[in-house]
Amino acid sequence: MSSTEIYADIKARINRGEAGYRSGEKLPTQDELAMLYSVHRATIARMMMLLRHDGLVVGRGGAGTFVA
Repeated sequence: MSSTEIYADIKARINRGEAGYRSGEKLPTQDELAMLYSVHRATIARMMMLLRHDGLVVGRGGAGTFVA
């Protein structure tokens, strides 16, 4: 699965307001997402950059990544 496909899946979860993907909620860690999608952590890191760039998520230093 590519970072673009994972991006589309997480974006859809955010748009649907799924539990764990609602505004203000903390996303799973990059390691957890890598295990969930069976990809390398670097793939998740690229996908997270896309989500941040598009304003869907925000990073909070030391606390994790949260849905915007």
